[in-house]
Amino acid sequence: MEAFWTIVVIGGLLALMIWGFVEKSKDKAARKESLIRFHKDMSKRGFTATRLYTSESIFLAVDTTESCRLAYALNPSFASKFVDATKILSVSVYEDQRSIEHAHRGRQIGAAVVGNALAGSTGAIIGGLGAKNKSTDVVKSISLRVELDDPQTPILDVNFLKGQTNRGGFAHEKTSREARAWSSMITALMRRSESPEPTAAPAPDTAPAITGSGTSRIESLKKLGELKDNGILTSEEFDREKARILDGD
Repeated sequence: MEAFWTIVVIGGLLALMIWGFVEKSKDKAARKESLIRFHKDMSKRGFTATRLYTSESIFLAVDTTESCRLAYALNPSFASKFVDATKILSVSVYEDQRSIEHAHRGRQIGAAVVGNALAGSTGAIIGGLGAKNKSTDVVKSISLRVELDDPQTPILDVNFLKGQTNRGGFAHEKTSREARAWSSMITALMRRSESPEPTAAPAPDTAPAITGSGTSRIESLKKLGELKDNGILTSEEFDREKARILDGD
């Protein structure tokens, strides 16, 4: 009888292991399909993924080209969402719930919270740690938080650290650098979205050409160059208008 129950227990454990493996494989396959769909959705929307992060809970991408957007998809549906940079309110990097870097709209400057001074390339926390803590200190979480002007999804949280690691070690260094790189890119999106627009910029297809010669053409070409630099005119439109000005049409 004892041997019978031993076999039952072992059989049950094996069944659980097999079931867990099958379920994990299903989740992995479903996540792969969702990621393929996410890429297709970005392509349809003309979204250029400058940087992409994927995990079991979130897909996150930023487009730092002229469109200045952020895209994400959350578990379990992984439905693609696209956010204009003007809707990003703030971005922060946290280590074990302590903010070490923060930027918000109107003041995009990364800064450590008072009392949490940054040191070294990893932004390791200094101060307030005794000698014993310094030798055994570990980091359990390095996360990025993005606040959005969206009542349905006001906050995006991304945890970059998989399990705890020693503070100042290789894993801490690498993960902290990745989180801060994301913070910098999203901060750049916020800056660009707040750049003042040219007040009297004409539409690309109605850019005025100043006829004549000498100073008038030079000024016109200067204005045309500014429109191109500000992303209002494409290279093709710039070349067309430039030729029109030089021809005196």
